[in-house]
Amino acid sequence: MKNWMRIILVVFFLIGGVAFFGYWSFDQFNQAFDTLTNSSLASAYMPYQVLNKQDTPLNMTNPDQSGVVVISDSTNPELSFTFPKENTTLYPGCTYPLSWDSETKVSLLEATLVDFNTKIPIGPNMSGLLKEYSLEENLNSIQGKAGNILPGEYYLEISNINGSDTEIKSSNFMVDKMAGTLTAVEQKKFCEVSGGRLE
Repeated sequence: MKNWMRIILVVFFLIGGVAFFGYWSFDQFNQAFDTLTNSSLASAYMPYQVLNKQDTPLNMTNPDQSGVVVISDSTNPELSFTFPKENTTLYPGCTYPLSWDSETKVSLLEATLVDFNTKIPIGPNMSGLLKEYSLEENLNSIQGKAGNILPGEYYLEISNINGSDTEIKSSNFMVDKMAGTLTAVEQKKFCEVSGGRLE
């Protein structure tokens, strides 16, 4: 009889231990699940906060119908090219008035010619453009002589206006070579038709 009592007590003890362990495990699982859930919600919310916080407000506008995109911060003047326009063809050896519209006086300008396909800037020796231009009052153009560059598609990029960094791109335009058999008069005509002059 005593043996039966001992067996019953051991069985109850084991059942109680298993029940207690099951309850404890379930509680630990709930706590771990709650921690993971809160952590996931916090990490999902953080990028949203970062994306919505802008230390420097940016304005992206399309100021004219030529497809020019102007990206600048609120302190930089906006500028849109009036020449060269989209689908314009320029010829090496011709000098062109690279012009723009801007509500702010532009006294200092950094301009670069960029190959549209490779996105590689063309240096001053080949492009015919100076790296930096100091402009007189009320001047809204610079003179650029198309240099010895390969035929293809290009655009102008302004990286600095009045000492402030910016990113302004002109519409894409083509550069083509004149036939080598043209006379000086014919070359001059090509330049004039394309909006430039032969010097």
